[in-house]
Amino acid sequence: MNTPTHVMFSALALGSTPGRLLRQSWLESLVLALVGGLVGVALAASGLQLIPLLVPDFPRLHEVALSPRVVSFAFAVTAVTAVLSGLLPAWRGSRAEPARGLRGASVRTTGGSRQHRVRDGLVVAQVALALVLLCGSGLLVRSFLALRAADPGFTSAGVLVAPIFLDSQAYATGAQSRAYYDTVLTRLATLPGVEAVGAAATLPTSPLGPDFDRPVWPEGTPDERDRVPAAVRMVTPGYFPVLNMRIAAGRPFDARDHPDAPPVVMVSETLANRLWPGQSAVGQQLVVDYSTVGTYPYEVVGVVGDVRFRGPRSEPRPEIYLPHAQRSYLIMHIAIRTDGDPRALIPAVRAALRDIDPQKPAYGLTPLEDLVNATMVRDQQAMVALLAFAAAAVFLAMLGVYGVLSARVRERHQEIGVRIALGADRSQLVGWVAVGGLRLLGGGALLGLLAAWPLTGVVASLLYGVQPTDPTTVVSVVVVLFAVGSIAMCLPSWRATKVDPVAVLRRG
Repeated sequence: MNTPTHVMFSALALGSTPGRLLRQSWLESLVLALVGGLVGVALAASGLQLIPLLVPDFPRLHEVALSPRVVSFAFAVTAVTAVLSGLLPAWRGSRAEPARGLRGASVRTTGGSRQHRVRDGLVVAQVALALVLLCGSGLLVRSFLALRAADPGFTSAGVLVAPIFLDSQAYATGAQSRAYYDTVLTRLATLPGVEAVGAAATLPTSPLGPDFDRPVWPEGTPDERDRVPAAVRMVTPGYFPVLNMRIAAGRPFDARDHPDAPPVVMVSETLANRLWPGQSAVGQQLVVDYSTVGTYPYEVVGVVGDVRFRGPRSEPRPEIYLPHAQRSYLIMHIAIRTDGDPRALIPAVRAALRDIDPQKPAYGLTPLEDLVNATMVRDQQAMVALLAFAAAAVFLAMLGVYGVLSARVRERHQEIGVRIALGADRSQLVGWVAVGGLRLLGGGALLGLLAAWPLTGVVASLLYGVQPTDPTTVVSVVVVLFAVGSIAMCLPSWRATKVDPVAVLRRG
């Protein structure tokens, strides 16, 4: 209620009508709604400028704007809420008997116990809601950090991706496409700052390029149940070094794997363990159902560490790697590792590709790290959104704690002055205020934990590497809540110690 209780009762005793008091309360609530709405619009406008800095790839953000319709709707909802919240207490106060109300609202006494219970209950509910949101946002933060720390099986930092799409008319034969890519890789390797160059039909996390499966099985295994679908990757010898992919066994591709050499293949660890459990895959014969002229075996020359091809959230898939020299492909992604910012290399790469074939200019040059980060945009957006809601809830909850404690100090102003006059230690007053605040925080925390226990399952599908009931997150959230709550207690505690006992006794 905006109008103090004793002021309202005094107005009734002096002959004011209930209707006039209701109108006054309505106007006060409307003014508060207007001021709060203006502040809210300013915060919303600032938030729209801040979002691109926190989440650069936020989808369809350009369509979001503070249009007159949005602002009008926000003001209308704010006004209705404020008026309704102010009218109910005013209506109850206007119906009370002035004499009884003045006795109950005397400055010599504290507010009614019922009023205190309602007020404290609202603050406890605010704290509980803030704790629930903090738990959810804390879990998403830990999940996002775990996602960023996950090992995808390759290194994306410092790598520039250049997709190239040759056409079958200009490059009708495998020899022509091989010659083009050999020239490109050799030329790019000579650019200043380039450490390694390789290519593959498609790169991890890239939305472009062929990504398909073909059945594979060990030679001499007629049972179709032993056939495993494996993702097919055509790569050049430099592909594994440029992405720092681990060779678990055997050797990588090299000059020995030329077009006239016997067909060879490399397999991922997942596929090797599935087809030859407890054995070495190197030297085995693997049949690949890929050729248009029939199936035949390839010799396994190496085993490659597993790769989370679609990003850290994805699981490793069975994969086979074929040398581009033996399996020429028109579509390839050039991967260039540099010792600095890969974006600085873009002009030189464009110029080199244009010189080699002006009909095949480079486009879509992108750092591989950006492609990896794009797979985590959904996680980042959910984390930022929930953090924003949690921050707002914590702010409102601490504002409620501060308001309740300040009201108690104000209501017991005379009692505090008398206690100081009788020799009460000021540290005891600080403890009295702190105990009241801790009760609010403790009750809200307990209620919030009980509510958060089943609600954390809602964000379970968004989590990675952390359980919905992670105790570290819960403890951290409670510590943060009480730490912020302690800040909210400081000013009311300080005010309690600054009560002047002489002035209080002089007023009587």
